[in-house]
Formats: sequence, C-alpha cells, structure tokens
Amino acid sequence: MQKQAVPINSKLCVLFFSNSTCLFLVLKIKSCYIYQKAMAPIKQIDVHQVKQFEEKDSATIVDIRDPASFKAGHIPNAIHLSDGTVEQFIIDTDKNKPLVVYCYHGISSQGAAAYFSEKGFKEVSSMIGGFEGWLSAFPNSTRKA
Repeated sequence: MQKQAVPINSKLCVLFFSNSTCLFLVLKIKSCYIYQKAMAPIKQIDVHQVKQFEEKDSATIVDIRDPASFKAGHIPNAIHLSDGTVEQFIIDTDKNKPLVVYCYHGISSQGAAAYFSEKGFKEVSSMIGGFEGWLSAFPNSTRKA
C-alpha cells in the first residue's frame, strides 16, 4: 500500500496506522498531513549535534512549544513559532540553512519538520528527545524570554 498525503487546514493532525491505532498530534502550524501507514521519514538529530549548531550559529533552531514554556526556558537563539508567526517565518527564513525543529519530547516536531520540508526548506531535522532531552544533557544551557 502506498503512502498518500492529503493536506488539511487544521491544528490537529491524525495519523492512521495500518493496525488501526490512532496517534493524535497537536501541532503549532496551520497544515499537517494524514498518512495511511506512517509519516514519511524525517531526519532525526540528537541534542549534541544541535548544541554544535547552536554554538556555531550554523542552523536555524525553532521551538514549537507553547509560549509559556518558551518563556520559562529554551535553547539559546531559538525562534519561537506559533500559528501567528509561521507564515512570516517561512517567507523570511533562508531555506538553504539547516533547520532544526524541537518540541517537548521530540514527537510533534517530526510533523512540523515534515511541514517545513514541504514548504521548501532543504535540510530539516527534528531534535530527538525535544526540550526535555536538551535539559537532561545541558541543564545550564537555556535562555529565558
């Protein structure tokens, strides 16, 4: 069976797997995709690789968590994205520069990474473990808004 992606305009993305189980992801973006089997593979990047990007400013790092979580702490130089800022971010951002997306635990960021790939970003990754993984590895390397 081939994967079929159908764009929808919703904050809620439902992924249907062949074993009839459903996984609900709430994304902070305006579009997501429904797949009959599983989501297309998204490049996964670990927190240590993201730390290298952050230190060299060699990637755009985006946080898709809620605003209060971002204010409480985030990766230095990360850009917070919400429904109201995604479209302008896509217009303004260099699509040839690596893009790293993170959320709470590294799940929702996979859907967001797929979305940004569809929007023309050339090298998109989802951070494994999300911000919780970052905090475990680098507890003293966060910023407050």
